[in-house]
Amino acid sequence: MPWTRRRKVAVVATTTVCVAIVGLFVPTVIGGWAPLVHWSCVTGGTVDSQVTWVPVTLINAPYGGYVAGNATIPPGSIGNFPISGEGAEIINGSFGGVFERLFANISEGTNETVWGPGLSARCGQRFAVSFASDYLSYSGMMGNEGNWSDINEPHTFVYATAKGESSAYFDNGFTGSNAGNVTTCGLSQKSLFVHSSGFNIWLNFEVHGQPTTVPYLLPFPQSYHYWFPGNFGAWQVTNLSAPGGPGGGWAFSYSPCP
Repeated sequence: MPWTRRRKVAVVATTTVCVAIVGLFVPTVIGGWAPLVHWSCVTGGTVDSQVTWVPVTLINAPYGGYVAGNATIPPGSIGNFPISGEGAEIINGSFGGVFERLFANISEGTNETVWGPGLSARCGQRFAVSFASDYLSYSGMMGNEGNWSDINEPHTFVYATAKGESSAYFDNGFTGSNAGNVTTCGLSQKSLFVHSSGFNIWLNFEVHGQPTTVPYLLPFPQSYHYWFPGNFGAWQVTNLSAPGGPGGGWAFSYSPCP
């Protein structure tokens, strides 16, 4: 009986110790504050760099009308950027924006375990992108003036071509109506304001010898002021900031009044 009792005590003690150890390591697995060992996202050095034209704001003017688009650039989002905002104004169905020629750098994050207490958090994404400006920019219209529709707009833009320059890929055209039409048929002019938290671009790098496309959300809040002439027509609207969209303002397809 004493031997059996000692064995039961040993089993209970062992079980208790195992439960305690498991309890200490569980936060490492599920996240949160871990007391013994925690995951940490470690960002290495730059794995590729390029000179690329990046949109700061992208805008579409309704046919017959007008738009002013402005972007706010949070401090630090472009490393050495000297100002906090940029904008452009375009008219009559044209599209345009503000573009900066930037040095784009990409670094790669890896998940590593670190002994000791700390917040256990893995990398939210594999790559991190950073920018620095070389102070060359373009602002204004890019084309399409007088066109009724913003369909099939270009997805890249390079203003001053030099060896090795490229463009971020972006999507800012009309792809179908996903918001209410704007109409002024039999009505006076309309003036509408739209806001967006930013928009998506795609950057092409070479990582470990392989071409790699990296999506990146530009965290530049956008504000747009659209003006539509009275008794002029109706405009179908692609709300680019609708769920699943690339972000940004509106794109249009125009029809005259009956």
